[in-house]
Amino acid sequence: MTRNLELTPRLLTKFLIACVSLLLLANIIGIYFKFVKGLSPHFFKAFYFDAEANMPSFYSFLTLALSSYLLVLIGLEKKEKVKKTKYFWIILACTFAFLAVDELIGFHETLNDNGRALLGAFRADGYLHYAWVLPYCALFFLVLVFILRPFLRLPSITKITFVAAGFIYVSGAVGMEMIGGRHIYLGNDSEILLAIIVSIEELLEMIGIVIFIHGLSTYYTEILDNNEVNIRIALRKGRRSRTSLS
Repeated sequence: MTRNLELTPRLLTKFLIACVSLLLLANIIGIYFKFVKGLSPHFFKAFYFDAEANMPSFYSFLTLALSSYLLVLIGLEKKEKVKKTKYFWIILACTFAFLAVDELIGFHETLNDNGRALLGAFRADGYLHYAWVLPYCALFFLVLVFILRPFLRLPSITKITFVAAGFIYVSGAVGMEMIGGRHIYLGNDSEILLAIIVSIEELLEMIGIVIFIHGLSTYYTEILDNNEVNIRIALRKGRRSRTSLS
């Protein structure tokens, strides 16, 4: 008997949701033992959402890189519906490649000290404590200007998915970051509250990227009819398993 396992957009999304759920659970456990019990500092560092070079940051890098890869795949399509919006996909691919690299090296963090010095007293009561949000928001609106017209040509379901993903991602990356900056600016000494704010921030970013990848993979497989990205693993009793693309 042959059993097939297809890596469809739906299955890929379920896998990513499972990864986010496990990382969130590990993050919560780490916060509890760190701030409530004063234990497991190594576990905390390995899974804390705001730490560098750990499992959540590596996961975020991979999903951002995957987004960039899917955008490149779509942008290289020769079908007429893609040709009209080619630069839309390429601009987004470059943007997500930049975000993926930034996730690894933390480039935006280097903008904070210099940014705060330039802002001086204009900190908006602490909401601009993380000064990187200003240049990144400017970059976001610049990209938006270039991609708006081709974006409007996309199918309605794709537009809705992309808008939902972008709103959730920006709510975390910018909105919750500003709230966290306000918390620090006011001199609040509650480390666990800051950890919760940061966790919500990173969780929103992860959810936004999952939705975006779902929209991209659905567009590539269903709207562009590229079924070859479906992976089927045939398992036959008494024989070797066989993996094929179709």
